[in-house]
Amino acid sequence: MSKPGRPKEPWKRNHIIESAIPLFSEQGLWSVGIQELADAAGVSRASIHYHFSGVNGVILGVAEKGFSLMYTRRRSAVDKLDDPRAKLVTLIRMGIPDALPPEYIIMYESIGVFRANPELLPMINGLIAKQLELYVSVMREGIQSGYFSPLEDIESIGKNLLAIEDGSGIYLTVGTEQDSEGIRLRMLSYAALALNCDLSSVAGINAEINSTQTGLAS
Repeated sequence: MSKPGRPKEPWKRNHIIESAIPLFSEQGLWSVGIQELADAAGVSRASIHYHFSGVNGVILGVAEKGFSLMYTRRRSAVDKLDDPRAKLVTLIRMGIPDALPPEYIIMYESIGVFRANPELLPMINGLIAKQLELYVSVMREGIQSGYFSPLEDIESIGKNLLAIEDGSGIYLTVGTEQDSEGIRLRMLSYAALALNCDLSSVAGINAEINSTQTGLAS
């Protein structure tokens, strides 16, 4: 009778991910090897293979952390607001921060790994769906409050906003785009037109935006 396998240790997996983030940020995703990851985390090469099945697995672990951080930070921020217009502006602005956190950069740079591992698509689709639901739930709230009168299906609007957000995140990561504020303003302009709403008229919205932008660094 075979012995049961050694149980996974979530704390160690997370520790490896946290240790890998500065390494990937400094050297690039494709310049880091198994031994470097093991040395940075203070674990054996076997531990890397056990928890991640290699370097690509660690990259995907960091990417998943980036998606989760983007969701939880924005979810927390909008839950503190009452006005759905302020919530929408906050979602847009936090999706395109002035300085991309390293987890976000690695998340965008990892696209090639996801392309090479199609079995991971259900996971990435689930993470994207959570981001979409944030937008849709805020727009639904805005409709119920009488602020938004959408000119098309709100799920389509949400998908368009996410497409602009993700594409712009890639441009910012590779350096072909550097004007974060310009991107945010274009997204806000589209949202205002699609929802038939004046988003610039919300009292106190700039203070809310500034506080959420500052919170990205924490």
